[in-house]
Amino acid sequence: MRWLFRALLALVFAWAVFLISPYFALYQIAEAVQTRDLATLEERVDMRAVRLSLTRQLVDGYLDATGRTKQRGGLVANVGASIADPIVAEIVTPEALLDLLGQGGQDRMGSASIPDLALDRDSARKAWQLFLSTESNGFRMVSFGVPIEAPRHEQFRLQLRLSSLTWRLTGIVLPEPIKQRLVEEIIRRNPSGA
Repeated sequence: MRWLFRALLALVFAWAVFLISPYFALYQIAEAVQTRDLATLEERVDMRAVRLSLTRQLVDGYLDATGRTKQRGGLVANVGASIADPIVAEIVTPEALLDLLGQGGQDRMGSASIPDLALDRDSARKAWQLFLSTESNGFRMVSFGVPIEAPRHEQFRLQLRLSSLTWRLTGIVLPEPIKQRLVEEIIRRNPSGA
């Protein structure tokens, strides 16, 4: 009977560690951003996945803005991706992500502003708001709305995925106003649409 209790206790402890682990990973990303630690940021961010995430959003926005919503597949989507790629390449570099995720942010992108979760009298409120903004998609994917004090429609969604026991940033869902601004920039850079 004692071994059953110990096994149950170990299982509960493992489950608690699992539930807390994405918040700890977000904390590590925030700490890397604040200290401008590129090595840690590169460890915790899957640049290829973030690039794909942003490219999909911008291509969809571009196709909607140019009236090609019915032509999402095939060649038109590839052309859209090639048009969006230069802007995404500017955004998805370690240095640009430091700016995007930091308090300052970039001028045209705004700022996701991952909250500083340092222990102070305001940290419990921030942690609670972060918890409320969290969405889970199964056991391997979690997304956080940041900045936490912004209205939901102005928040970035930072998507973390569990891979090989490590949570990594794999996607950034842009707020609609910023996505529209980037789509307008794509159209401005490519007026012919090709």
